[in-house]
Amino acid sequence: MQVAQFEKIFRALEQAKVRYVVVGGMAVIAHGVVRFTNDIDLVLAFDEENLLRGIRALASIGFKAKIPVDAEDFAKAEIRRQWVKDKNMLVFQMSLFSDNDLPVGIFIDPPFDVERELAGARRYELAPDLWVPVVQAETLIEMKQRAGRPRDLDDVVRLKRLLNL
Repeated sequence: MQVAQFEKIFRALEQAKVRYVVVGGMAVIAHGVVRFTNDIDLVLAFDEENLLRGIRALASIGFKAKIPVDAEDFAKAEIRRQWVKDKNMLVFQMSLFSDNDLPVGIFIDPPFDVERELAGARRYELAPDLWVPVVQAETLIEMKQRAGRPRDLDDVVRLKRLLNL
């Protein structure tokens, strides 16, 4: 995994004017926890146009849906509801299907008030003139607690320690 891979993804989202916030392991790292992650998790603003811009931006740099569907179907609320119901899907994954893949997972349903998080997100400069919005630490802790997996609970402990909570 190289910084250039991250830059390519976030630059494509920026150029397409996608409203999004980084969550998951990458957000944990951005807040100061040293750990490994092998994907990027995103929450996009949930209006159909923004979702389409996000999917198309990723497709423009070679990403394809990991399941056999038209990736643009992700933008349709009814189809997302069906995926949740039929497949118990929480995250829509896109991949390059290459040796140095960096999968992108996009939440199917907003796990928080996206507009509030976009307004309060910390922005980190990944490359010159490329600022990446990262979910607020408190919201990330809440997400990780709800997920409840051992890795997530470890992240919660480490984030709270860093934040003196």
